[in-house]
Amino acid sequence: MEHAGRGGRLTDGAYLIRRAMSLALDAAFESLGKGLPDRAITLLDIGGRGRPHAALISRRLGGAGRDVRHVVIDPDPGADAAGMAETLPLRSACVEMVLCTQVLEHVADPQQAVSEMRRVLRPGGVCLLTTHGTWFYHPDPEDYWRWTSAGLARLFATCGFEEVDVRPVGGTKLAIATLGLTAIERGAGNGLAGALARRLLVAPANVLASRALMRRVSGRTSLPGELAINYLVTARRGRA
Repeated sequence: MEHAGRGGRLTDGAYLIRRAMSLALDAAFESLGKGLPDRAITLLDIGGRGRPHAALISRRLGGAGRDVRHVVIDPDPGADAAGMAETLPLRSACVEMVLCTQVLEHVADPQQAVSEMRRVLRPGGVCLLTTHGTWFYHPDPEDYWRWTSAGLARLFATCGFEEVDVRPVGGTKLAIATLGLTAIERGAGNGLAGALARRLLVAPANVLASRALMRRVSGRTSLPGELAINYLVTARRGRA
């Protein structure tokens, strides 16, 4: 899944999870912002090509005397600095926050990448990361991994993070609805039949499902037998 932006097209099969991710990230930024120092901070956005969360970062973290320096690391030429998640081109302990959304599934060495995220954080700094529990195969340039909440918690703890919290974004109903509508959209193709399917089936279904499924997309606990498209991880580097 591409980076989840705020809003999105109702004719998009992935509309529901994109909307859910926007709500979950908004809540996470609002909560984390309360614990950040009231001074200039640096937020490292790993893989954040196009800065899809810039407005959210400015609204939830900026203001009240806090200036946010938003630095994007990505192989894309438009990034502030070219680099890969496994070898971040920054000195150690230099940023207050790391953001990494929908990237970890594309990283060849997740443990090295998460270790790098901890390395560049200042003591007490926080990492906010999202990645897939389940999703369609989508190489960019490769697509390696899918996760469980226990697997992500173990990964971050192994890499030395503290206060690790892993939450599913939505549950089984949201996952099944999104997967089904995305399969319909993609299977219908780009011709007239596809346009009709998106307008007459996908869009109305998204409207109805959104009313029923957006009431609680964040703050959930992973349950045995539950299906989740995405997980949201918050983790802190210890102050020692």
